[in-house]
Amino acid sequence: MFQNVPNLPFTNAKIAASVGLTVDDFQALPVTRAACNVLFDGLAESRSGLIPMVGEGGAFDQAGFRVGWAKSCILFIFGLFFFGKANFIWVLLAVKFAHDWQPDLIPGPKEMGLFKVWGIV
Repeated sequence: MFQNVPNLPFTNAKIAASVGLTVDDFQALPVTRAACNVLFDGLAESRSGLIPMVGEGGAFDQAGFRVGWAKSCILFIFGLFFFGKANFIWVLLAVKFAHDWQPDLIPGPKEMGLFKVWGIV
């Protein structure tokens, strides 16, 4: 996205007017990598689809964009904790709860050296 967007002209006057700018104002704005990343995160609703950015009347659908961006962030964090590297935190929590339940029988995460593993993960 970042490779193509800076080379494309901005032509949608209704979107520009919905935020109080003109087409020429948008054309003069620099396209940064961070802006492209935020926009793509907000638009990428799933692997196969993008959130419609233009609402009724051709204006920018700010509410739809915010919902899509929030959904993307929530799904990313959920995936990180359940399927990614952060899923090791569940091991730490399980050991901590077991230690709190039976402190005489089950050592805590620090005694088991689990926090050293966290640095490797």
